[in-house]
Amino acid sequence: MEAAHIPEGLSNDLTPQLNCDAFINICSKAFPPLQVRPQTSHMSGRLEYRDAGTSRAAKISTTPIKIVSLSSHSKTVKQGETYKVLWQISGSGLLLQGNNQSVLKRNQFAIYPTSKPYTLQTAGNYRILMLTFDLERNPQWKALADMKSGKV
Repeated sequence: MEAAHIPEGLSNDLTPQLNCDAFINICSKAFPPLQVRPQTSHMSGRLEYRDAGTSRAAKISTTPIKIVSLSSHSKTVKQGETYKVLWQISGSGLLLQGNNQSVLKRNQFAIYPTSKPYTLQTAGNYRILMLTFDLERNPQWKALADMKSGKV
C-alpha cells in the first residue's frame, strides 16, 4: 500500500491505514525528529493532524510501536518551550522521560516537554489524541505543565 499524499496541516477521516514504512515516513515529516520503531512484524498506523498557529492537533492509531525522541532535538529546542499533551483513547503507553515513568491507560492523559529526551512504548490497539504547543505562546498551560510534566 502506498501512503496517501496529505498536504501539510490537512487531513480528513478518509486518511488510509498506512503500512509500516509509510506510517514512519509521515510521522517523521509531521513530528521531527523522532524515531519510530515497529514492535510487531505487521505494523500499520493512521495519522491525521491539523495545524493552528504554533500548535498541532493529531489523532493517531497504530499497532504497537516504540517512539524515541532523537537527542539532537533536545539541543535544538529551547528548554521547556514545546510540550505535548497525550490523551489515551485505547491501548496503553509507557512514557519514560528523565526520572519519570508513566503508564498511560484509557482516558488518561500526560503532558511532557519535547525538549527533553523521551521514549514512548505503546501496546495493544493504540489510539491517542495529541496536542503540541509552545508554552511561551500559550502561557495559560503553564500551571498544568508545571504540575503534570512527565506524569499521568
